[in-house]
Amino acid sequence: MNSNFSDHETEGRMDLNQALIKHPHSTFYLRVTGDCMTGASIYPGDLLVVERTSEAKDGDIVIACVMDELCVKRYEVRNGEVWLAAANPEYLPLKAVECGASVWGRVRYSIHAHISDDDAEESEDEWPDVVNDPDGVN
Repeated sequence: MNSNFSDHETEGRMDLNQALIKHPHSTFYLRVTGDCMTGASIYPGDLLVVERTSEAKDGDIVIACVMDELCVKRYEVRNGEVWLAAANPEYLPLKAVECGASVWGRVRYSIHAHISDDDAEESEDEWPDVVNDPDGVN
């Protein structure tokens, strides 16, 4: 099936904060640096929308604190034990209790670029890097 957008109207501008964030005071953006979640379509450079919470359920993609470092893993419960699993066979799962891991937040969305910054040819007038709010506060 082909997608044809010419017959559809666009919605105009959309506030992504409003569309993606349910709890603004506990939501953060994090940038992915490693490749441990490529099997879940999360790649280096992707932007994650993370809801801060210490609770997770089996199958959630979470941000975990492991040895004072934040990492992204899949939260799995196996035989009553919590494991943090990568979505890349190059990495072994971590047993949460053995490595002192704790859940820092749950990933609500991942945003992946389909055009690298080097390939983008947008005009500064059309797509500003920073959008100023009407009150002058960024």
